[in-house]
Amino acid sequence: MGRGAPARAAVAALALGCGAACAAPAGPPALELGAGRAAFEALADGQDVPMVEGSQGGFHLWVSVRVEGAVGEGAELTLEASPLATGRPRQTLRLPPRLEEGAPAEMAGIALVLSRPECFRDREVLLEAELADAAGLRLRDAAVVVPRWPADLGACDRGGGD
Repeated sequence: MGRGAPARAAVAALALGCGAACAAPAGPPALELGAGRAAFEALADGQDVPMVEGSQGGFHLWVSVRVEGAVGEGAELTLEASPLATGRPRQTLRLPPRLEEGAPAEMAGIALVLSRPECFRDREVLLEAELADAAGLRLRDAAVVVPRWPADLGACDRGGGD
């Protein structure tokens, strides 16, 4: 947290709802976007992140989130990635959060698939996360990252669909 770059979205309150078993959070609820396959790794704006070649020939980024405070009922995590210069193509992934117990709670190893990796390689990419609960309250975070892959992937044709 505390990246302070223009791409960073403001953090808003999220309804708490973990019951008596959950201790009161020390501060307001917060969401932090990170990287990492096995564990949460904090991100800094402008940081290089590896593009990963999947077993079926596609590419993805390993994304993680860290949540301070409890998540309300019916929560959904939305991740988006788009090249900063053009906004296209936009990759979006929505899933229910599977947060590991603890303070803070973390979810690591989320594969954000890049259907047109050539449009993301070596470019500034806006990576955004939003965690929303059924009450409509939201937590947001964002970072600018630069996906890296050592080989040429060809030219980015933005003429097709996203």
